[in-house]
Formats: sequence, C-alpha cells, structure tokens
Amino acid sequence: MSIERLLAGISIPRLYKVKQIFEQPRLACWEEELLQELRQSEVLNRLTIGQRIAIAVGTREIRQLPDLVRILVRQLRAAGAEPFIVSALSSDEAATAEGQKRKLHSLGIDENTVGAPVRSTQESVFIGESPSGIPVFMDRYAYEADGIIVINLVRPNACLFGGREGGLMKIIAMGLGKQLGAVAGRHYGHGGGWQNIDEFSHMALQQANFLFGLAVVENAYNQPAYIKVLHSRNLHQQEDALQQAAKRLMPRLHLSGLDVLVVDEIGSHVSDNGLDTGIVGTNPNAAGRRVGSIAVLDIGEASRGNGMGLGFADYTTARAFGKFNFEQTYQQALQSGFRAAAKIPMVLANDRLAIQAAIQGAGGISVPRLKVARIKNTAALDTLYVSAALYEELRGDSRFAAEEEPAELAFDAGGNLF
Repeated sequence: MSIERLLAGISIPRLYKVKQIFEQPRLACWEEELLQELRQSEVLNRLTIGQRIAIAVGTREIRQLPDLVRILVRQLRAAGAEPFIVSALSSDEAATAEGQKRKLHSLGIDENTVGAPVRSTQESVFIGESPSGIPVFMDRYAYEADGIIVINLVRPNACLFGGREGGLMKIIAMGLGKQLGAVAGRHYGHGGGWQNIDEFSHMALQQANFLFGLAVVENAYNQPAYIKVLHSRNLHQQEDALQQAAKRLMPRLHLSGLDVLVVDEIGSHVSDNGLDTGIVGTNPNAAGRRVGSIAVLDIGEASRGNGMGLGFADYTTARAFGKFNFEQTYQQALQSGFRAAAKIPMVLANDRLAIQAAIQGAGGISVPRLKVARIKNTAALDTLYVSAALYEELRGDSRFAAEEEPAELAFDAGGNLF
C-alpha cells in the first residue's frame, strides 16, 4: 500500500484565519531617538581626531540596520573619527572572511550603503582565559582599533535558555570571538553557554577599548520600540533591563494543548536554531512540550539551505529535504552543540501528506476535537490559522481577532500549498 493511500482517510480540518494582538510600543521617529541618545550619553565627546573606530555589526536582522549604521558612521566622522565595519557574525553563518562580507551584504551593510569600509577576517587574537579556564579570542581588526562600538538586536534566544541571551554580550563574546571564540564558548558550555557569554564578554570589555553599545529592542511586529546607547562600564546591567523588555514584547503563541502545529518555513533568518523552540514548547532545556505533532513544510529561501530546526519537527516535505544543505547545517550543529536541531524527521512527498501524517501522529483525535494551528514561522505570529476546536477556545479572548470564515487548505495538483 502506498503512503498516499495509507493516509487517504485522514481528514484535514478547515481553518479559521485569526490575528494575534500584541503590545505595540513604537518609536515615532527612531532616527531622532538615535541622535538624541548619542547626544545625551555624550559618548562621542571622548573621541579624538583620527581615531580608528570599529563598528561591530551583529547577526540579528534589524529592519533599519543600514540606516542606523549610516547615521552612526556620519556622527563618528563629524567627531573626527575614522570608522570601519567589522563582522560580529557567528561562525556558523559566516565561517570565512568572504562569507562574512556576503552575510553583511545580505543585511544591507557594505561601503556603498553605510559610507564606511568593511574589514572582514577570521583571524583572531587570544586575549586570555575566562574564570572557567576557557580561552577567549577577539577579531584582530577590532582588537587593534582605537575603539569598538557594538550594534545588535536584543532579543531572547532559545539556544541560551536560562541566562544571558541574544544581544550585545553575545556578539562581544562569540561574534567578535570569530570561529575560535564561538567554538570555545559553545563546546565548553552546551546547556550553560550563557555563563561563557558572561565571562567572555566581561574579559573582552576589560582587555579592549569598548566605547559603547547600541541596542535595539523591537516589538512583536519587528518595529523599533527602543534604541539605547549602553555605556561599556555597566553594559551587562543595562542589557539585562532591555532583555526583560524584549521578553515582554516578543511574539508568542497564545495557544496551549495543540495537537498539531503546521509551520510553513524554518530558517536562520527566523531563529538561531531555525525554529524558536521556546515558542513551540520543544526547547530541550525547558520543561514540557506544548505540541503533539509538528509538520515543517519548507526551509525559507533566506536561510540558503541552512536546515537547523528541522530536527524539532516530526514530519517534513521532500521540498524541504531537497533544500537541506548538509555541510552548512551540520557545521552549525557541531559548532553550537545543538545536534538535535539538525536531525532529519520523516520526509513526505508533499505538504498535504506531511500534514495528514502529523494529524495521524496526534493519536486519532476526531476532526471536531482536533486542535490544529498553522503559522508562517516562529517569528511571524500575528497571523494564525486555527481549527474549529481552537477557535471556540479563542472566542472572547482579547488577544485574538477573527479575520475570515473557515476554509479548506488549497493544495495544488502536486499536493502543495505553495
């Protein structure tokens, strides 16, 4: 019997389109907020003419990043400094100097867009050992500069559950540490990597001339809620406060007891691990799983074949498997220690079969009682599609708003949704 015939009797429920409503603080004019932060903090007053200033750009995709960097470059030049850009990308995203430049270019960062040269290298300088006895490294260009400024989005990181998470400290410790720093921090700290980030970043701040950090916190709609200049002398404490704000504003899935979750795409553009396990309840470091079966339908084009996160699914498609770049994905899995994220789940021929297999795997629940949700990815949670059983639970909940009447999923002749 073929798989298609085996699953032919599995009904897929009609889904309602609903909106999740999140808190939405937003800067009216983020450019003016940035200039005001620079003025009030007086961080540029300490610069002298001719100082070479490294601007370290992190991995997070801030929507306004090119404009933000360009404004900062202009202010530094006005103060007499000579700014240049260095990569603070994690080694799994850019394991070579040319790879770093390509990644920065994909973020909109190059000399033409920001007005400062990009200096890219994987060469690092050993700056000492952390209190735990782990070697700490720093990008050579940044270390040899007269001053360093770091820019990143502050946001919770599912890979670092329980401590220091995504933000300035992470890119100081691991991004500026280049490949050697990232491998050391992750290899010695899987399950407690946040402690290494704390120790590495403290040492880096002591050993190099960090001027300040520029931190961005976005709301659940990827709009800037806060832009803050963080002084290097108490950067850790300031970032902790921003992390709390970021956790409050981050998108989340206001659903529980899901039988099936359908995820249209995963990818490195969505989360460090491709799929935010903190949102779907599959974080190996957290208690409990909130979803019965997960079907991942695709790897997003922006991920360029990085299939981290596919291992958290129970079912996937031949399309996603065909995009899975083993070299790139396994390199990240080995360097990060999150090997489970790179595993291959059951592969079905198309979207319809993957969804039917997930429903079957949920344990024979009847369609009227089946709690199914469909999302684009774990970073885009404002629009959901939910089954009738879930819709009844959401009615009257102020965090949701119904958009459309229920409809059948529209599969093409090949059994795919897109």
